[in-house]
Amino acid sequence: MEPKIEIYQSDSQIVRDAIDKVIVKVYQRKREKNHRSFLLTGCSAGCGTTHTAINMAVALANAGWKTVLVDCDIRKGMTYKRLNQEVNNGLSDYLMKQGEKPIFATDIDKLYYIPCGNNVGSPVRLLCTKEMETLVGELNDEYDFVIYDFPSIEIVPDAGIMMSVVDDVILVAAVNETSKQQLDSAKSKVKACKDKYLGLILNKLELPEYRHYVKNYDYFRKDLLVKKHAKDMKKIRENTNNGENEKESSFFEKVPVKDIVNHLNNCKKKSSTDKEDTVKTSVDKTNKDKNSKDKKRK
Repeated sequence: MEPKIEIYQSDSQIVRDAIDKVIVKVYQRKREKNHRSFLLTGCSAGCGTTHTAINMAVALANAGWKTVLVDCDIRKGMTYKRLNQEVNNGLSDYLMKQGEKPIFATDIDKLYYIPCGNNVGSPVRLLCTKEMETLVGELNDEYDFVIYDFPSIEIVPDAGIMMSVVDDVILVAAVNETSKQQLDSAKSKVKACKDKYLGLILNKLELPEYRHYVKNYDYFRKDLLVKKHAKDMKKIRENTNNGENEKESSFFEKVPVKDIVNHLNNCKKKSSTDKEDTVKTSVDKTNKDKNSKDKKRK
């Protein structure tokens, strides 16, 4: 029984959110142009291309897409690859007709992996073979997404061979490691396949720098949501209390409309009665004064 490859992935929510932004672009290309094969290559050595490719493949598989990750960094060989510790053959062996198609299941549902294989003298010649061209076609037919992980295009030409047969190309660079010259050079090499260039992923960005470029990157962190919810509830309570105080000072907001109408009617009736009483009292007083004057005359 073939071993299941244990996939390592980032446990950082910030990294996962950043990968999701890339996945949105990848998914849009599939919806709009039915693209499914994506090649990742670095602008310099050690800029995190493999780590990015793995996390992209995991994200696509988690979304329910049948995905295969192809390790095309044949020059390193399996000895230096963490994912290749439990396998004995891979891509290079298959291309040299020394074994069957080396597709391994992983511990993540719907994610499969093709190891790089044993080190050979000239990977370029293997990648140019008819067998590699046939393999690319078969993977496109069998999988929803195919992710190719290549070494830096600035160090070796391997990625340049495959750019013409994949659907899209993604460059990877690292802050304070990839020079502007390397970045410009890598972009110029992709220029021949300009319509396939999907974009640049910038790795190894320090958190303060990332915060500068991505505002509210941690908005949905659970602890921050709890604090925000508590703050919002406090504000609501304060507004409610202020509203109650205002209502207490306003008779017309406190008493129902029906009661207000009755109150106004009662006030009107009372006013009329008081007016009648006032007129009557005034008349009585006038009559009394008149009688008093008549008595004096007599």
